[in-house]
Amino acid sequence: MYVAVFKDDGTGEWKPLTFGTGALTASYAKYAFANQADVLVHARIAGDALGATRMDRPEWVSVSPVTGEVYVTLTNNSNRGVSYPVDAANPRNYATNKGNRNGHIIRWAEKGNDHTATSFNWDIYLFAAPNDLTAENLSGLNANNDLSSPDGLYFDPRGVLWIQTDDGAYTSRTNCMLLAALPGKVNDGKEVTTSAGIKTRVGMQANEQNIKRFFVGPKGCEVTGITLTPDFKTLFINIQHPGEDQPGVTWGAIAGGTTPRSATVMITKKDGGVILGESLK
Repeated sequence: MYVAVFKDDGTGEWKPLTFGTGALTASYAKYAFANQADVLVHARIAGDALGATRMDRPEWVSVSPVTGEVYVTLTNNSNRGVSYPVDAANPRNYATNKGNRNGHIIRWAEKGNDHTATSFNWDIYLFAAPNDLTAENLSGLNANNDLSSPDGLYFDPRGVLWIQTDDGAYTSRTNCMLLAALPGKVNDGKEVTTSAGIKTRVGMQANEQNIKRFFVGPKGCEVTGITLTPDFKTLFINIQHPGEDQPGVTWGAIAGGTTPRSATVMITKKDGGVILGESLK
């Protein structure tokens, strides 16, 4: 098992959780490790001992079938810049409503495209934010593709990246959603400075061709879980806990009932064609 250190210069290092190396010994001040099993059982403490980067609530992981790069959703962290300092990999702390309220998606490319490598290059593929929150909208999102709290993440075999949200920060203007994106590669963007004064690298700016809102769920739900049929003509997604904290929402209720229910939704095109086929030509 390894933990990652995301360095300020856009490089990173994987450090092995091996008993007896570095601080992983019985003399570590915060916890006396007894053996290798103890290190693995207390992996978070061991990661801290090695200086692993504390991230803003990692959720889903997906690997691009086109580039081999790894993408991870960091949903949000109300304590970023409060209990935990900002850093290049987790660089936002809002002037109001402290913390990283809207989350981001980080990605990395292993050295030599070798997933056994112990070093990598990274950037932040996408900063989630309301489009009119200028200081935080570092990816250039607009009203057709802005989002908050990315969660579910899935690359289909064509290289389309599907992004699902589980949000409580932007629901006054939109519900949780599913977006489709065509990402590039690590370091295809520019260096930016966040409102917290932290320099980091962000991927290419969003536009109408490389990310779009595909589906919006009912009030109170989380959109999560996704797969496509092999012919790319049917998309399955899950709608979890619709109506949560939303009195009067009856989405998914049985006939004549009022209690909302979670469900799996099946999406096809009216003409029976390939989903998003026109975007990939």
